[in-house]
Amino acid sequence: MTALVLEPETTAEELFARAGLLAPTSCSTTDTDAPPARAAVPAPRVRMVPLPPAAAGLVAGGPAHTVPPSLGRRLSILRATDRSPVLDAADEDRGTSPRGDVVALAGLIAQATVEVLGGRRSPGQLARWVTPGVYESVHQRAALTVRVLGPRGATRPPAVRRVRVCTIDAHAHEASVVVEDGTQVRAVALRIESHRGAWRATAVEVG
Repeated sequence: MTALVLEPETTAEELFARAGLLAPTSCSTTDTDAPPARAAVPAPRVRMVPLPPAAAGLVAGGPAHTVPPSLGRRLSILRATDRSPVLDAADEDRGTSPRGDVVALAGLIAQATVEVLGGRRSPGQLARWVTPGVYESVHQRAALTVRVLGPRGATRPPAVRRVRVCTIDAHAHEASVVVEDGTQVRAVALRIESHRGAWRATAVEVG
């Protein structure tokens, strides 16, 4: 692209002469009282000059925009922790660890939790296997899910596919459970601890 620039061809002497700061070099008459003759000012000359190049566009950095999860996905995710009963009884003699297969118990708690969140099972059936804070979180989330999304239709009930347990000590275990819930596979993480002769889940995470 180009632009038009007016560029007058006027020397410094002509500018001073026009301002009356220089005496004329020649006179057209012999009358000394006559005003000095002014030099002719040429018309400006048009010249084509190129325009400066346009600034380059800015490229945005950072991570790409991600689509937020749906409402159903946000409601189905749960993180609940309540270790207060175990911590309150920390100064008590915990004795021997409770009987029972922790692997089987972890699978049952994980499956029951997924069923409660989906509206297939009553939350009260979890009360004896989880601490009060975990039970309250699961109960509230299940009620909210049913109120917002409605009860789930007749689909295949959840089924446990894999359970892995890591023993922390004789009174604490952590488990990861894979649960098939209809058309999706969900991961459930648990922390199971002994409290007054019984196993209870003190932390539950459902993804």
